[in-house]
Parts: sequence; structure tokens; C-alpha cells
Amino acid sequence: MRRRIFLLEALAAFQMEVVAAQQREGRVVAAIQEGLKKHFSYVAVTLLKNEEDPLFRQICWPLRPDEEIDLKRSLIDGHVVAVSPHQVIFPLKHEALQSLLLLERLAEERISPEELDLLEQAARFCSVVLGHSRSFAAMEFEASRDPLTRLHNRRSFHRRLEEEMHRAIRYGQPLSLIMLDIDWFKRINDTFGHPVGDAVLSGIGRILLEVSRTNDVVARIGGEEFAVLLPSTDQAGAYRMA
Repeated sequence: MRRRIFLLEALAAFQMEVVAAQQREGRVVAAIQEGLKKHFSYVAVTLLKNEEDPLFRQICWPLRPDEEIDLKRSLIDGHVVAVSPHQVIFPLKHEALQSLLLLERLAEERISPEELDLLEQAARFCSVVLGHSRSFAAMEFEASRDPLTRLHNRRSFHRRLEEEMHRAIRYGQPLSLIMLDIDWFKRINDTFGHPVGDAVLSGIGRILLEVSRTNDVVARIGGEEFAVLLPSTDQAGAYRMA
């Protein structure tokens, strides 16, 4: 009885910490991993994105090579799979299979049936939280994007500009900005029609993304106006980019 009370308290504390991570998927994943280590004494907590993740084969093959196919099928069907007395895999599902949770303990510490039941509750809870965080992230992403070019929209650009300005001032780093405007764009629309004009804007957006770095912020800030924010880039670097 005392052990079950301890496990229930651990589950409650774990759930509170995961909820405190709020809507950011990266923070939720970190909270899940750290919380399971801290409250349930696991030495390794691995989240695999889905059953086709390369790590899935690397982990499962050495454990049960003769039952790998059955193991995959069980996970897809939503079953908990104990791969050894010290290791267990949970499918994290919210509408569809999202990821696999592998828990591993030291060899001398076995996972009890009572603990397995509590961990299954924790896994179901994680499934819901991850599903919500991914839905929120998708909505947040859509709200920050221009629907035609899929670049940052004006609102998102100004938010990122403010963030990068604060970062540049704080760390004494250069920050550059390139502004682009398509000359005589109205003629394109008037002569060839708006579908062609939209294709031109989309093409320019793709080119800007191809030539920019991963940490650059590429945005469509007006009808035919674009901006590229270049963190940690001085004037000479901005000229080369332009």
C-alpha cells in the first residue's frame, strides 16, 4: 500500500511538471524525459517519433530479434510491450500513433506490475499532452506564415525583428536587414493575370529561402515587398547576401 501511494504521488508530481511545460512540444518532451527519470528512477527515457524511426530498429533488434515484427505490430495496435524485466515500451497515441516511449532501468532494478500500471497511466497522459502541444504548434505556425509564399508574415517578422534586436544588443552581435521590392509588379498582374503574379511571388519566396541560412528570417511584409533578417551578419555579409 505504501508503495502504491508513493507511485501515485510520483505520477501526480510528474503530471504537474509536464502540464507546467505548457504548449511547447520541445519543452513537453524534455519535461516527460526528466520527470520520468526523477520520479520513477529511470536511467534512460527515449522518445521515438514513430515506429519507422531508425532508432526503433537499433533499440528493439538487440532485445528481441525473433519478435521484432510482432513488437512493431503490438505498438501500432496500442499495446504496452515489456521487452525485458528492466525495459518497457509504450505507444504514445492521440488520434494516431505519434511516438514510442522507451523506459530503461539499471539491470538489477525490475519493473513491477504495479509500477507498470502507473506508467501506463503516465503514458496515456503524455499522449494527450503531446497531441495538444502539436496542435497548438501547428496553429501557431500557420498564424505566423504568409498563406501564399509560406514565408513569415508581417506580424511574425516584426516580432522576430524585435527579438533579434534585443539579442544583438545584449551580446554585441551585428544584425543586418535586406529589404526587397519587385519593380513594376502591377504590370505583371495586369498583363498576365493574378495567378501568374502569385506564381512569381511564390517563386521569389522559394529563391530567398534557398539562398538564406537556417537562422535567417525571410518574410513577405507587403504585396510585393520582402525582407530578410540576418542575425550575426555585418554590413559586408549583408552585401554578399544581397
